[in-house]
Amino acid sequence: MKIQIGNISFNVDQSHYAEFWNHLNSGKWESDTFDIIDEFVSHDSCVIDMGCWIGPLSLYMAKKGAIVYSIDPDPEAYNWFIRNLNHNTELKSRIHPRNIAISKHSGEQILYAREGYGNSSTSLLNRTRDRISKIRAQTYSLNDFLDMNSISKIDFLKIDIEGGEFAILDQLVELKRKETYRTLFLSIHYDHLNEAVYQKKIRYRLLSLFLMKLERIANIHFFKKELQFYLNELCKLTDEFDYIYSQNGKRLLPAKVTASYLLNRKVDLLLSDTEWNKNKITKT
Repeated sequence: MKIQIGNISFNVDQSHYAEFWNHLNSGKWESDTFDIIDEFVSHDSCVIDMGCWIGPLSLYMAKKGAIVYSIDPDPEAYNWFIRNLNHNTELKSRIHPRNIAISKHSGEQILYAREGYGNSSTSLLNRTRDRISKIRAQTYSLNDFLDMNSISKIDFLKIDIEGGEFAILDQLVELKRKETYRTLFLSIHYDHLNEAVYQKKIRYRLLSLFLMKLERIANIHFFKKELQFYLNELCKLTDEFDYIYSQNGKRLLPAKVTASYLLNRKVDLLLSDTEWNKNKITKT
């Protein structure tokens, strides 16, 4: 199956995830993400796609000429990514796939899933709604991964790891201060973090589900104190950048970033030392 996004095309195996690939071809899937990539990724850019899933962004960035390190610990998703990569033999020299997870320490951790592996929500976080924990993923700290692959500079770092990002915020701060990277496209899963706190604090699943629903309806937070540590770490990270944008290009103040956890959902941020001129940028 041929995927066409603007003037970039690549091929995929349509025998699985056909609905997703058709949605991507329609132009309705994360168009803002491709705008960001088009702005910050160019020929020979060094890119890390952390949480690459079945490879839509890795394939797109490699087709633009980038060198991409594609990381995902989910064995089902990773196998389909390799199948998709095999349909694009000209990209094999540009994509370096890794069936691992990036975490706080190198070693092994349980990989949790909702109903099964292969969807886009597997996580190193143990969350209330997770049903499966059969697989142990090989983990590496971000520093160890960079050393292992002799990576000294990253032009574009994309992270979408379903709550696992909170475990590596301190590493991201450290590497930014060393000027290892200048642009970070980060998905922050406040909802998964909150759910992991519930899993630790409350024994009964149905009670947790009820209380989480109540939080969303009443805009209250029973475990705000437990979440505050991670919000403080996130503040340290955002302070390292000159520009903070929402996925659609709106300039954000740092306080807006940490306040968004009150919405208890996923938030996508572009953090960079380079200004992003997408249409007219409005500061909010």
